[in-house]
Amino acid sequence: MLQIVRNREQKRSNDAEHGGVDMYAAAASTKSTAELQGRARRLRTQAASLSPILAETYERRAHELDLQAWLEAAFNPPIDPELEPPAPAPARIRAVA
Repeated sequence: MLQIVRNREQKRSNDAEHGGVDMYAAAASTKSTAELQGRARRLRTQAASLSPILAETYERRAHELDLQAWLEAAFNPPIDPELEPPAPAPARIRAVA
């Protein structure tokens, strides 16, 4: 397991050095608010049937997912096309004589 984490960290540093995209970060940021809240709900449901130590861990992760969902909703709200202002008209350039 430790080797997998090291390999992932090495890949991230290689991607950053070469101007590539960090796919792990990109994948993490594409989760929707509903998906995050659903995962948190499932973790809380599973926590009820686990030992107290594991239940606490599951509850903690559920709280983290709730916070992440809140942040996604607060800083990346969905765009409603009906409420979006119209695009500005292209500027006309006049030739100066």
